[in-house]
Amino acid sequence: MDPTDITIDILKAIRDEARKTNERLESLEHTTNERFDRLEERLDRHERILERHEKILEQHGQVLVQLVRGQERHEKALGLLITEVKNLGSRIDNIVSGQLGETVRGLDLRVTALESRLGPGTP
Repeated sequence: MDPTDITIDILKAIRDEARKTNERLESLEHTTNERFDRLEERLDRHERILERHEKILEQHGQVLVQLVRGQERHEKALGLLITEVKNLGSRIDNIVSGQLGETVRGLDLRVTALESRLGPGTP
């Protein structure tokens, strides 16, 4: 066999192997591209889900802020109501222990005395 023939056979074998390698690389490239496309779709889907969740969380945050503000208003109103009830209690105590209280007790004694002389339930 001539050395040129051997060289040609070696070059043909190298060429054939290079073609096979190229085919494998093309197949691998195709598979990799498909995987990347699927991965990209999944990432897009998850991004949309995250955006929806962000909106929901933002809405919940707004509701919580409104609830806290409402609670603060109710606590303030309750504090004012408690203060007014205490003030009212003090006024009633002043009435009962003051001049009006003495007058009411005196009138009660007079009514009781009249009822005992006239009899209970007499008009």
